[in-house]
Amino acid sequence: IPVVQVTGSVGKTTTKEMIAAVLGARFKAWKTPENYNNDVGTPLTLLGLAKEHEAAVIETGMNHAGEIEYLTDMVKPDVAVISNIGDAHIQNLGSREGILEAKCEIFTHLKKDGLVVLNGDDALLDTVAVPFRTVRCGKSEHCQARITEISDHGVEGIRCTVATEKDRYPLDIPAPGEHMAYAAAIAVAVGEALDLSREEIVRGAAAYVPAGSRMRVLRLPGRRMLLDDCYNANPQSVAAALEILARTECDKRVAVLGDMGELGDIRNRAHYNMGALAAMLGVDLVFAVGSGELAGKIADGVALSGGSVQYFPTKEEALPELRRQLGPGTVMLVKASHAMKFEWLVERLQKT
Repeated sequence: IPVVQVTGSVGKTTTKEMIAAVLGARFKAWKTPENYNNDVGTPLTLLGLAKEHEAAVIETGMNHAGEIEYLTDMVKPDVAVISNIGDAHIQNLGSREGILEAKCEIFTHLKKDGLVVLNGDDALLDTVAVPFRTVRCGKSEHCQARITEISDHGVEGIRCTVATEKDRYPLDIPAPGEHMAYAAAIAVAVGEALDLSREEIVRGAAAYVPAGSRMRVLRLPGRRMLLDDCYNANPQSVAAALEILARTECDKRVAVLGDMGELGDIRNRAHYNMGALAAMLGVDLVFAVGSGELAGKIADGVALSGGSVQYFPTKEEALPELRRQLGPGTVMLVKASHAMKFEWLVERLQKT
């Protein structure tokens, strides 16, 4: 069966889910459950393959050099996908160039006639030249799967067109954020490579469902809304989440922000910039939550950029004030690295 392997710094799971949704319009597709994407999760995922499966979408992650090569040797993909190169795990890999080199290990066991699908708007990925057929996806003119005509409908999702040499695909994607267009363009490229029809690709993209706490929209009584994006966090994903919050029509916008992990020497600057961006985007109130210096850097970034911020060292101490601020017409974003366990907050705020 055709096997698609997905890696990248940000949006691996989103991209995996989008590809699986598109392939699911024709095939009985197996996909990595949740985020089973490491040296334990990947073999467990592969052991889940059964006779009825007609395609597989396997997500692989890493935080050290050599891990993707190890996993790719298990997966042996027909299609290799890299969603982007960001700062996640830079503490272990030293630089974005080091991250790029580690992600490119995905080509080591790609089948000889395999396909490479890359984010064509990523400057580092644009330097990649491999002896495989390559499709670049993005807004740039050189992209073979080109994103055009994006319309952002806030928490209702986005609409966009993806144009290839073969066809044009008008897509309705039921998830917020313009970054979703990249996952959709990658899924179009994979779908075309596996001979899906235009109708199947369009229908599959419309059937996309977010996995876990990845920009999950929770509607509460009183025109209130929680944006549950607390599965993980890095500078790129936080910026995308804050932009979604800023575009959402509501009476008050609140961001609950915590630590981002594994950023090494850039951690202080990255957390300060997170707070500064929230203020510059017009977020009405930021909660900086965490016992270490990083939450303090978030608070500094907000305050010194003219925003309003409250600091709490623990989730438990923050909860009463969060409940008070989640009034009628409020949209509240909850975002931090998984180690912060902010899902505890989301569970309790849903009952407010």
